[in-house]
Amino acid sequence: MKKFFLLLIFVFLYNVLYATQIHKITVETTALPEHFVKDRFTLKEGDFFSLQKYEQAKRNLENTKLFKSLDILYKEGKEGVDIHIKAEGHTYILPVLFGLSVDRHSVGVSLTVKNLAKKGESFYSYFGYGRDGFDTKNEINFGRNSFDIYYTHLDFTQHFYKNGWYSRKGVFLVADKKDKYTDFLFNKVKGIQDNFFISYTYQFSSIWSFFITPEYEYYLYQNRALDSGNHSRLTFGLRYGDHINAGMSLRGLNKIGHIEKKDILKNLSYLQQGKLLEISYMAGGKWSASDYNISKLAVEGSYLWEFKRHNTIALFSKFQKAFCAPFSNLVGSSDLLFDIGIYDREQRGKEGLSAGLELTFFLLRNETGIILLSPFYEQAYITSGGSSYKSHSGIGATFALRLWNIPLPMSLNFTHNLSDSSQHLGFKIEGHF
Repeated sequence: MKKFFLLLIFVFLYNVLYATQIHKITVETTALPEHFVKDRFTLKEGDFFSLQKYEQAKRNLENTKLFKSLDILYKEGKEGVDIHIKAEGHTYILPVLFGLSVDRHSVGVSLTVKNLAKKGESFYSYFGYGRDGFDTKNEINFGRNSFDIYYTHLDFTQHFYKNGWYSRKGVFLVADKKDKYTDFLFNKVKGIQDNFFISYTYQFSSIWSFFITPEYEYYLYQNRALDSGNHSRLTFGLRYGDHINAGMSLRGLNKIGHIEKKDILKNLSYLQQGKLLEISYMAGGKWSASDYNISKLAVEGSYLWEFKRHNTIALFSKFQKAFCAPFSNLVGSSDLLFDIGIYDREQRGKEGLSAGLELTFFLLRNETGIILLSPFYEQAYITSGGSSYKSHSGIGATFALRLWNIPLPMSLNFTHNLSDSSQHLGFKIEGHF
């Protein structure tokens, strides 16, 4: 045993003493600022060099989709490793039209513009419309700063079902109106929701960022029932993201339209991994002009593995706790799930915990196109206090098809709700032009 520990110490000291450091990083750019390229390249001067870290830093640059050409070379010398980056930027414009048919028959359009001013900036705009209303979102990124501006207006019906289930609301969500599920006492209430927020995010390193979101929300229920009134609040949090984006479901239903042919047809040289951890706190009261006291804590984590042929494994987990919240701001079981499955109902409570698993397999990957199959399982537990809890879980799969010569990706999602035995089949089509 002593020999084993001595060997470990020897290996550690050898790696520290003889590891090669990065001596110099030089950048040559066209149509992009030099500091933008250096900032997105995660290896820095003085860091210890390894091929794996080098490939990760290279891919981090490629994932910005801002380069017409990108060449990165490294050379070992007496003083360490020198890295030279030669990059040519280009403007990226992608309009997307998409529709989703599950029950609401919703449609939406989005526009993504990158590097129009040759500063590495990006702009994203979205508008969606369905039976219950509309929502719009605009996102602006420049340097280490980003702003999200969001507004939604819904004229919806809040359904109450047996065994503590509630209907969900949203432009792209389904609503189960079957009478056999309806609670005979509460039944349903008509409501109007207006929600507006501006979120600011500052990324103070390649993996750490801070965000703050002032939010206005107003509910008006029929006969001023439930919690009609102002629900304005402030949310702030800290995010750690290493080669992964917040809320990312890799190549699932909402990512298929943005896969690049050249990236997918080329095998990875090694296993890619991504990590995400986010913690946030929401608060509201008289000081925020709210008619209700609101206090909620949320923690979210994800871990992803992407293999040589781009098949992936994704693990997710969430925790939320409402220390104080009215009905409309309680923890919803759908908030604890991961936007993978399709559900028409949810449980609500003061505290909840969840976990999920999604696998992505490339059934076909060639010059003609790609076919994906993504089975998933997700489970949430929610409680209103004490030792009793309610379960909300689902299992299913997403099937996606993309032909390179036809800008019309299609996805089909089947979800079986294990908690109430309901089933949903959702079809999504989107095309860029």
